[in-house]
Amino acid sequence: VDLLAQHGRVGLDARRLDFIEDDIDLAVREGRLPDSSLTARRLADAAVNAYAAPRYLARRPAPRRLEDLARHDVLAVPPSGPATDLAALRGRDGRRLGLVPRVRVNDLLGVADLAARGLGIAILPDYVAAPALARRALVRVLPKVTLLRVPIHLVYPSRRHLPRRVQVVVEA
Repeated sequence: VDLLAQHGRVGLDARRLDFIEDDIDLAVREGRLPDSSLTARRLADAAVNAYAAPRYLARRPAPRRLEDLARHDVLAVPPSGPATDLAALRGRDGRRLGLVPRVRVNDLLGVADLAARGLGIAILPDYVAAPALARRALVRVLPKVTLLRVPIHLVYPSRRHLPRRVQVVVEA
């Protein structure tokens, strides 16, 4: 990271950017990767769960089953594929829940902030919720249910002619 800070730029963007057009050396991408000429290294899987602020749960009883989310104020990002399409979630009986978020924000940190303010139940990857969990601004609801598992990959155009700064990050 220090090498990157000294010799490169780091950008955070929810959009899927183009390596050539946007002058990007490497990216971290969530979800299934389309077939492409890019090289990908799987880093981890993120668990997507439901989280709410204690003050939200003081006003509304915590959901006991996945199906109960339909009666709550759900906060999420807009669907960009199967991993973020909450309407496709199915209950134990296999039927679609038809979950429609009350608020959609195109930023996971924004969704976490709204949930921490008590505005609803956020559907978030565990790594996004972790800081709010640590400071007790959020608690996990439905603790026995993981909504999704999403792969996280480091992606870059080619193994050939990698700049040294990219090699360092890939090796780390």
